[in-house]
Amino acid sequence: MRSSRSRPSDDSPRCPLGICDGSGFEIDEQTNSARDCACRAQLVANARARHLRDRVPRRYLDLSWDRHPLTTLAKDPLNADSVRKVKRYCADIQRNLAEGKGLWLMGHTGTGKTTLGYTIAATAARERHSVLSFNAVALLNRVRDTIDADSRERRSDVIRTLAEVELLHIEDLRVVRPTEWVLEQLYLIVNARYEEQRAIVFTSDVESDADGPLAYDARELADHVGMRTFSRLIEICGDPTVIAGRDNRLDYDVPGVVAPEERWATPEPPLGREQAAALTLL
Repeated sequence: MRSSRSRPSDDSPRCPLGICDGSGFEIDEQTNSARDCACRAQLVANARARHLRDRVPRRYLDLSWDRHPLTTLAKDPLNADSVRKVKRYCADIQRNLAEGKGLWLMGHTGTGKTTLGYTIAATAARERHSVLSFNAVALLNRVRDTIDADSRERRSDVIRTLAEVELLHIEDLRVVRPTEWVLEQLYLIVNARYEEQRAIVFTSDVESDADGPLAYDARELADHVGMRTFSRLIEICGDPTVIAGRDNRLDYDVPGVVAPEERWATPEPPLGREQAAALTLL
């Protein structure tokens, strides 16, 4: 079969396999017939993802490795290794998504996890991969809305879209209250992506009052999202990439606001030091 493969414009869809012209069909010019390209299933998944997509917040639209805040994060000695890991992930985004490899970004509030998470999502989108970025609460609210009798969406369709999109980016996973219903939905979403070998990038805060390098008991997240879900997240994303430091959003020169190093004492790790090191990527 000979395929008609006219050169697509920069804005048109493209076949990730280099077979069709981006339409999802292989055209036989001799018989004037068409058949599904191997990429068509992903094109359909991408179309569903566009229906669910929330806009990227304006704050994160113009992120660049050459500008603040990413340059500042990269120069921070506490985070230089972690930022390099994220940068490598972005540089090899096509292979990582094809292999279903994700990332877990973990640290205190305001240290730059969200910035790095949206940087990954924006990189994937620029490379024309399908991406969904959700705050964890908004994600679960979207699923909950399908229960409404007036909903135009079915829960199974939303879960399927969340399973098939090439990259699912979830912010603030520990924010959601772990009710029985929440744990069930998280498991359905994560397990579906696990079975489809799809990548997840997610961020999670820690409740520890430690400031600076972190020793983290991963069982805290396991208790919060459920062991079955946690096990699959670890297989998809690996050990946490730690983004250390204090809350960059706060101005500690404001009268009456006490700096973290004056407020908090660094606690002992919840596990033995060797065990904590095995669970923590510093």
